Amino acid sequence: MVVAIRNFSTIFFLKEGSKTFELKAESETECNAWVHAIEIASFSKMLLQKEELEQKHLHLVQIVESEKTAKWQYTQQCEELTMEIKKLRAELFSLNREWRLTPNNRNNKLQLIGLENDSEEIRKIKKVQSFFRGWLCRRRWKQIVTEYINSPHAESMRKRNSLVFRMVEAEEEYLEQLQLMVSCFLRPFKMAASSQKPPCSHDEVNSIFLNAETVMFLHQIFLKGLTARMECWPTLVLGR
Repeated sequence: MVVAIRNFSTIFFLKEGSKTFELKAESETECNAWVHAIEIASFSKMLLQKEELEQKHLHLVQIVESEKTAKWQYTQQCEELTMEIKKLRAELFSLNREWRLTPNNRNNKLQLIGLENDSEEIRKIKKVQSFFRGWLCRRRWKQIVTEYINSPHAESMRKRNSLVFRMVEAEEEYLEQLQLMVSCFLRPFKMAASSQKPPCSHDEVNSIFLNAETVMFLHQIFLKGLTARMECWPTLVLGR
């Protein structure tokens, strides 16, 4: 039971022989807060939490022990397998030595040497055959390319590409002339028409050059489109 009196709080138990605890707070609100916290506290909940933590700890300890046991077993198995590998290597070495000493194996070695010599001749023959096959393939490919170059389709492709390239060159030259006209004639005439003693009026400048700047702007857009189209212009890949 908790009793609060003027910033003091007293805790005592109903059982006989229990101790009494007195607590002091700096203010009444702090004292009331302590009293409220103690009253809503449940010792049974703390015991349950403690038991849960103990169970978790016991479970983790069991897992660690099982991991240690498994590690020790794996170590034993690795050692056993290492010993077995050593025994097998020793047996293999002894068998190879016995096999080399037998007379039949000597004959087999001679036969293997003869097969190696034959295989060397076969490799030379294959090398010559591959050389001739490559020469024939290159010759045939050259004939195919020559036939296509002289075909009507290739001629039409060349004409189309030549026409497109000439159109792009003409457009670049025309745009360069338009830029020269605007920068060297139209803009200086406009500035002169705005002076105090203009050699010609704005109407006269507009009637001479009309919409030259608009035409130049449109042709710039058209040339950009042509250049972008030329970057992905379809070409015929004959091969390597």
